[in-house]
Amino acid sequence: MVKKLLTKTRSSLRKVHYKRQANFYFACVGLILIGLIYYSTTHYFELTDKKTIIDESTHAMSGLSENLDEVAGEYESLKETHNIIKETVSKEVEVVFPGSEKYTELTRDLDAYFKSRNQTDNPLVATNLQYGSPKVSEDGNYYILPLSMTISSSEGNFYDFLNYVDKSGTLSSKTRIMDVTSIKINFRDPTGKQKKGGEEINFNVQLNAYYQKLD
Repeated sequence: MVKKLLTKTRSSLRKVHYKRQANFYFACVGLILIGLIYYSTTHYFELTDKKTIIDESTHAMSGLSENLDEVAGEYESLKETHNIIKETVSKEVEVVFPGSEKYTELTRDLDAYFKSRNQTDNPLVATNLQYGSPKVSEDGNYYILPLSMTISSSEGNFYDFLNYVDKSGTLSSKTRIMDVTSIKINFRDPTGKQKKGGEEINFNVQLNAYYQKLD
């Protein structure tokens, strides 16, 4: 009797033990599955977020590249405009403040000025144009070209000539930069006749023209 009871008890204990093992196994499997699901879900969202960041970064880089292309285009346009302006200004400066003596150009410009102002009743005639030897300025930055001439003019054109020299050297005048160093009036019209431009004056004038020192 006791033996049967012990056998039955042992059988019941084994069943309880196996049941506990099975429950523990299923619990472990369940925990593992839950962990895998959590891990997969979490990493899926992380990968999704990373993909979104990568897409946004790619889009931003594309926009930045387009902006750089626009800036580069604007820079090239401004550079071209700058070069055109620089070239234009350089040519204008070369006219008023050349890089060499340019006797021929200066003589031609003076001759054109006198011809444009000379009239029968309002004269402006230059004779005996002479150039002196060029010399370096005291500060050594440019050259001075002395020149002299004898001029017969009406009183009005006398002042026009002085104004012509006074305004020389500006880019708008397109006239070689000069200044008057001396004027000697020889005589006025002895007849005293009044012409359109006023009394006729004969005078000697000494000028300095200037040019760049590039050496």
